[in-house]
Amino acid sequence: MHAHNLIYANKFGAVVFSKFELDTWKGATIRGIKPNPITGKEFQQQIGSKSHGFTLGSPNAKALAIVESPLEVISYNEIFGQQVRVTSSSGIPSPELLANLATQATAKNLPVLLAFDNDIAGERHAQVSETSLTSAKVKVERQPPPAFHQAAKGWNDLLRAQRGFLWHYKHVAVQTVKEAFQAAQTWLQKLIQEPPAPKK
Repeated sequence: MHAHNLIYANKFGAVVFSKFELDTWKGATIRGIKPNPITGKEFQQQIGSKSHGFTLGSPNAKALAIVESPLEVISYNEIFGQQVRVTSSSGIPSPELLANLATQATAKNLPVLLAFDNDIAGERHAQVSETSLTSAKVKVERQPPPAFHQAAKGWNDLLRAQRGFLWHYKHVAVQTVKEAFQAAQTWLQKLIQEPPAPKK
């Protein structure tokens, strides 16, 4: 990804996640890696097109997905591979981003998977997205990350746990993580083979 300028560090030490449509640069999501000493929050900035997010996955994917952040895009892509083209919303999805997703989905008759975090904010993002996409006659499915532990809410949590980084998830069994990982992959394979019908 670094070799293709999808991800790089700027002169301030922040991480830049580039937004591309095919080979055309559309903007970037910029994330700081250290909290501001006053606010306690990491720096965040969106540059360029509101209709595009940081995206990974094959242009010939069998489904589209939307998650909350570039880190979740990378984690989702690691779990499910090129069969799903996944993009980030960077918070509540903009109308422009949802309209672009609807255009892509209807052009190839693809389902859109709402794979936001398994928390209150993720539910809110999913509701906004579902309302917009179903009104555009897009096939939509909810795909929240598996809640294998009370501290786990996103796809990055599942990926870290699956790769053995379990200290953040106290008392969780390796088998529990393995089953959650396999269940997520099985669910997707079934969906791709039998795509959901459009909601009326």
